[in-house]
Amino acid sequence: MLWMMLVGHLVRAIPLSPVLGYQVVYGDGTPVSYAYVEILDSTGNRVDSAITDSLGRFLWIPPDAHARYTLRFLDGTGHGARVVYHPTASDTTARTPSETHTWFLWQKLLIGWAVFWGSAGTWFYWRGRSTNAHS
Repeated sequence: MLWMMLVGHLVRAIPLSPVLGYQVVYGDGTPVSYAYVEILDSTGNRVDSAITDSLGRFLWIPPDAHARYTLRFLDGTGHGARVVYHPTASDTTARTPSETHTWFLWQKLLIGWAVFWGSAGTWFYWRGRSTNAHS
């Protein structure tokens, strides 16, 4: 159950053509309405931000049609998707989606805490068990 709470719904971005646009949906196909969109350049600096519409759609005109951008979609409850936009030299509308789960800091800390205390508990259990066996 803990894993489901951490990962939650699969969120993915579906490319819309012919412009740079995506529809953001959950794993079951339900649109992610009013998701926050953050656009980063190739160095990781924020270029722009926006909100998807009620159907989870987002359209954007890049200032440099030949540049690489990373688009991060966040639904506000810890679910998100990341897409890397990198046009080819011959086709500026080509998109290469790279969907990954976005791990937030609180999720990383919670998993680290669980692994640490699980390991400590296992160590104390075996230590106590070996001490009782020698008594």
